[in-house]
Amino acid sequence: QEAGFEAYGADFASETVERALKAAPHLKLSLGDVRELPFPDSFFDGHWSIGVIEHFYDGFEPIASEMRRVLRPGGFLFMTFPAMSPLRRCKARLRAYEMWDASSRDQTADFYQFALPANAVLEVMRRHGFELVEQTAHGGMRGLKAEMPRLHRILRRSYHGRRRREGLKRALDSALAPLAGHSVLMVMKRAP
Repeated sequence: QEAGFEAYGADFASETVERALKAAPHLKLSLGDVRELPFPDSFFDGHWSIGVIEHFYDGFEPIASEMRRVLRPGGFLFMTFPAMSPLRRCKARLRAYEMWDASSRDQTADFYQFALPANAVLEVMRRHGFELVEQTAHGGMRGLKAEMPRLHRILRRSYHGRRRREGLKRALDSALAPLAGHSVLMVMKRAP
């Protein structure tokens, strides 16, 4: 909004909306559910969804539908989500993760988020009328830290605490992103 765009926001957490509006009352922020947004059809030229779709146990199909509904034809979607990187897929094949036993407890009680396969997300988004413009993995060091903490500690010693090594840190993060990236950014365009 400060850059001159007409920007709107929606969040389902009333306390979050109240606090944000108290700090910045000029923002066009409202209470809303991403599965039923409080905006008319084809209202936006662009839509940002940063770390949202992975938090819905029953999937994100309703969110994808709403994204399409509120974007004008030719509008852009910028979406991030934790991804099943090659490292995470390898660990899953090796059964390095705790198996989920939905039969022994409420399956959503401990649920926070999924790491989603980028190709499966892309398939859903295409079914909802989106075309991929660009896709990039991000957070190589974050993904490595989460999945291989010992290796991360070794690598961290090579750049930690040294200002002149910030370039090395960024280079490592970028180089590791395709293999161990924590998240994926998809830039998509709504088809007519």
